[in-house]
Amino acid sequence: MQNSNSQKSFQHKILFITFIAALSALSSCYKIPQITKEDIKAYKAQKFNVRDLDFIVENTTGRTVYVACFYYAQISTGVRWGWRKSKIYKIKNDQLRTIDINFTPKQEDVNNIYAYLGVFEDQDDAEESIYELLDEDNKIDLDRLIKLKNKKIILGLEKYGVEGDYLYFYIQPLNGTKQKTTSLNFPLTNKTGQDLYIVLFSYLREFGQPQWAFDKDEILYVKNGETVTIELDTYASDYDRKAIRGYLGLFQKDKKQDAEDSTFETLKPANKVNLGILDKIHQQKIILMPKRYGLLTGFEDDYPVIEYTIKTEKK
Repeated sequence: MQNSNSQKSFQHKILFITFIAALSALSSCYKIPQITKEDIKAYKAQKFNVRDLDFIVENTTGRTVYVACFYYAQISTGVRWGWRKSKIYKIKNDQLRTIDINFTPKQEDVNNIYAYLGVFEDQDDAEESIYELLDEDNKIDLDRLIKLKNKKIILGLEKYGVEGDYLYFYIQPLNGTKQKTTSLNFPLTNKTGQDLYIVLFSYLREFGQPQWAFDKDEILYVKNGETVTIELDTYASDYDRKAIRGYLGLFQKDKKQDAEDSTFETLKPANKVNLGILDKIHQQKIILMPKRYGLLTGFEDDYPVIEYTIKTEKK
């Protein structure tokens, strides 16, 4: 009996020694990776800095504005997702302010915080505002806040015909590098037999803006037989550039006020020429010609009386 127990004990020792030897062999082939100070620093940067959603607004509207950020988020565990509002910031013309988003989202939520910027001329309106009642004229779609990191929002005002001033914005990197402009200029010759006021309406999306909209260019007075350059410099991306459409608004020489008040939406068919995709006619000459079709040849008729042809410019 004693010999049997001794034999079993010996067998157990042999198995244990074999197991330890196997572990030693494996450990010699595989080394547990060591965490360096650089790894810790990178982790902290990812965990905290990337999740900081504050952003900068610059005011170039020519007037003082009051702004607030409305963002859709879950501010803490157990609280429902909903619209939240930052504090109100007063920004004078040519000033910059940092808009503080006073919470840090969870890592899994950081890419899903969408926001709008409310812009007001009256402080009381800003204080009382809520997202659900924001007027379209006071609201800017910022898309996802994480996309504004290391960038700033620049606010401005632009006149758009009879509708008056409207708020616009674009986004610029904080390092001062301006987005490259895209030129879609083209020469135009007036051979209609009459002097005209001509204005380009382009449907485009500037860099950093979520929505497409019509933009009105400078009004030009073009005499019969004269050639001018229609200039369009845009911050559109290379992808969007290929989709920018253009329309000409045409007005007789005694209709200057109509040209100034015009918007694309109010153009009559007789005053409008569809140029199509501007990238396709870039650096080619547009020639405006009169269209003759019986009695339907006057600007007072709702019938397009101007046609155009495209002539390739010789280099």
